[in-house]
Amino acid sequence: MLLALLIVLGAASLATGVLLAQMVFVHAAFALSLAGLALVLARALRRRKRTVTPGRPAEDTDAAPAEETPDLVVVVAGRRRYHRADCAALDGTEGDELTPAEAVEEGFSPCTRCHPEPELVGQD
Repeated sequence: MLLALLIVLGAASLATGVLLAQMVFVHAAFALSLAGLALVLARALRRRKRTVTPGRPAEDTDAAPAEETPDLVVVVAGRRRYHRADCAALDGTEGDELTPAEAVEEGFSPCTRCHPEPELVGQD
């Protein structure tokens, strides 16, 4: 909505500046265009940050294959569930990191909130 308003105001200011031969309006149109560009870039950056979820790094084409870097889950002493690192159920609680297979071997079950993927532990 704000972007559309900036476009309309910029076009009106540019037309007014050209028709009245007033450079002030042309400069205002240029400033409105820059504000619109800044808005578009800010939205793009915000959208880009949202695509990278916390606890999971962005895909890196130069990274080692997945077999060399196992996925880890978090277990907390006294609890019987294992979680993803970004699980809300952890609520800042510190825990130990294990591979999903190790967590299952030690008797932990998957969290019902974050649903660690069954294929990580070899279950189908």
